[in-house]
Amino acid sequence: MNYDETLLRAKNFGSGMMSLGLHSKSLVGIYSCNRPEWILYEQGCYCYSLVVVPLYDTLGPEACSFIMKQTEMNLVVVEDDSKASLLIEKAPKSLKVLIGIKEIKRSTIERAAKRGIQIYSFEEVEKLGSKINHPEVPPDPEDLCTVCYTSGTTGNPKGVMLTHSNVVAGVSAVILQLGK
Repeated sequence: MNYDETLLRAKNFGSGMMSLGLHSKSLVGIYSCNRPEWILYEQGCYCYSLVVVPLYDTLGPEACSFIMKQTEMNLVVVEDDSKASLLIEKAPKSLKVLIGIKEIKRSTIERAAKRGIQIYSFEEVEKLGSKINHPEVPPDPEDLCTVCYTSGTTGNPKGVMLTHSNVVAGVSAVILQLGK
């Protein structure tokens, strides 16, 4: 996949998420290991001013539930059936959509439906976005870019809120340190 293909797929995926009821500045979760779809999700979020909220295994199920509740997220991209199942069991009322990168079992889809959660495949959302093609919503520098939760040692996880300006400043500092 080259840069042009990556950008097109990211835009399509972002447009697809918007078609599922999101609006700019919505907080959108991802629960997956590093993989190409993670980048497509992340860049798709940035195309539409959606806020990236990573969830990860070391947080544990209770912390993931806490984060979903605190951020009132209604959409999470999940890597596989096991992660989808975990989130369905701990889902707050705000969670309405899961997007599976890998195949999600029929039984999991049925359990989700009973809780008012729809499940789509990554490919379905990407195709939906290519058909509808929402206009992009570029972020402003001070718009929220990501909320990264720390696992901490006691109590609930704490969310670190970074703006697009914060992220660009961090990347710029790395480039300066590398002498480029």
